[in-house]
Amino acid sequence: MVKYRIKNVLVPTDFSRIARHGLHHAERIAKNAKARITLLNVVEPIGRAASTSGMLGVCDRLEKKAREANQKKLERITAAAEETNEKERSEARQSYLKKALYRKCSVTTST
Repeated sequence: MVKYRIKNVLVPTDFSRIARHGLHHAERIAKNAKARITLLNVVEPIGRAASTSGMLGVCDRLEKKAREANQKKLERITAAAEETNEKERSEARQSYLKKALYRKCSVTTST
């Protein structure tokens, strides 16, 4: 039987409440599998029919604003995830140091 290892979890998002809920599930899967998470956000082009009515410039500006707003949301999510990961690493280091100190104390008091 061939075993597969999850290396990357692709999470499509539109930044809705439901998408955030899906992201939390993906985080648990990625954490258990020691995998990366890749967020995907797609901005649908605003009607190209507007090009015939002279509204193409407005549509392009609206698309650009949507992309920029979504990029900022992605950056906030990434920063929050990195902060959480750093906090978890720090807690793990503290736990390790406490255990090491406890072992050292146990060894020194038993002699």
